[in-house]
Amino acid sequence: MTTTEPKRGRPPLSSDGQHSIRVRLPLGLYDELYARARELHKSNSDLVRDILSRSLAASRRRVEYDASTPASARPAPPAVSPD
Repeated sequence: MTTTEPKRGRPPLSSDGQHSIRVRLPLGLYDELYARARELHKSNSDLVRDILSRSLAASRRRVEYDASTPASARPAPPAVSPD
């Protein structure tokens, strides 16, 4: 009889039907990302997912406004909090 040992580490995100992408970053941008992730006690991937989610949500909110609405009548985008 064989027993299976449980796998170590976090479960892969792809098990939930998610995809991975590769992105090339200029060194300075990578350094900023790395430093900010360390400050927030997050992985680079977690921080990128947070930033991307917030950016896309803000973009969707901007699209909801009618093109004829003057920019001065639009609310400012929400500030990004450091969680």
